[in-house]
Amino acid sequence: MSTNQNALTSDDNPAAQEGQRGPAWPVVVGVVAIVVMGMNLLRPIIEQTFWAISVMGDGHTRLWQLPAQIGLGRHIWDLGFVVTLVLAAVSLIRRRRSARFNLMIWSVFYIVYVVVSSGEQIGLCFDPTTGAVSGSFLFHTLAYKLMDLALPVFLLIWFCRDKIKEQIRG
Repeated sequence: MSTNQNALTSDDNPAAQEGQRGPAWPVVVGVVAIVVMGMNLLRPIIEQTFWAISVMGDGHTRLWQLPAQIGLGRHIWDLGFVVTLVLAAVSLIRRRRSARFNLMIWSVFYIVYVVVSSGEQIGLCFDPTTGAVSGSFLFHTLAYKLMDLALPVFLLIWFCRDKIKEQIRG
């Protein structure tokens, strides 16, 4: 093996040390996680567009009010979770033993974050003056929340499987 290839293999992975190919799932799961969460970087653009379309007819919300309602802070948290996941997924692709722990911790914290941030977003679906519900925005919010939960729930289930635990232990 060349020096570059040795740098990419894990010191605590016996299969990598012997030059054997291990299972392909770490690469597949790592790349899928990176791609899925990478799409979250486009979320502010998608949400701004959806807001603009959904509020054109009601006259209560103006386009220039949208950034304050959606919340820049939430997008900063999203970016932090994306960066953290990318780092953990790269360690999974490199077959580091710590990747399982890091991805499980990320999953738990991300699930909590999604549930907590849901309250604020669902609250935006209701017009406080009339009590009316914006059905399209409520559907949009709930659909995004279900998609947000798909990856961390999958990772928790995947890494709790006995076969996967054994393969990580090496």
